[in-house]
Amino acid sequence: MVVGSPGFVAENFLKHLQEIVQKNSTEQFLKDFQSKIIISHCSSGFQHSLKEILGSQALNQRIKQMSCAGEIAVLDRYFEMLALCEDKVTYGPKSVEMALDQMAVETLLISDKLFRSKDIEKRKYYVRLHDRGLKEGLKVVVFSSMSPSGIRLSNMTGIAAILRFVLPGLDDISDDEGSLDSDKEESEAVQSLGDNSSNMEENKSD
Repeated sequence: MVVGSPGFVAENFLKHLQEIVQKNSTEQFLKDFQSKIIISHCSSGFQHSLKEILGSQALNQRIKQMSCAGEIAVLDRYFEMLALCEDKVTYGPKSVEMALDQMAVETLLISDKLFRSKDIEKRKYYVRLHDRGLKEGLKVVVFSSMSPSGIRLSNMTGIAAILRFVLPGLDDISDDEGSLDSDKEESEAVQSLGDNSSNMEENKSD
């Protein structure tokens, strides 16, 4: 959240919020909310100042740093969980979709590179997975393909998940997928997954 104002209005607002957080120290939501506030200066409190605020290089740099920090924390948690219990994480479109079908996903990690694929069906498929995660109330983290953590995720097919509970049997699927060598191969895999999803929905309807 970005709070901008002329003078010291934004700073005073943040101080007021900090006082509220101290009085309600058990409210984790307030602590998280406060930690994500960025203070910025602008010449007035009118709507046209939004352009001035969002055009600040310092502000954009800080937003970028906060975004990268969030990505790093989630990916670190993925690898920590992998070290503790490999059946509580998975990667690759087939295994992630299977985990979603079994309502096992806690956090969905997905690279924004997948949304820019030249293959239209592939783009639509990953957008559906992303939107499905949001609709089901999961934590969905979109990684920038330009960040170090985003590059690491891209090397793991660009999609992964931290699971709520142990789900054995996904390792074999992930190992079979590996890193897709070409858009054509990945497109075929996505098309196959889409067909399987459609068949499942038809069977449920019947």
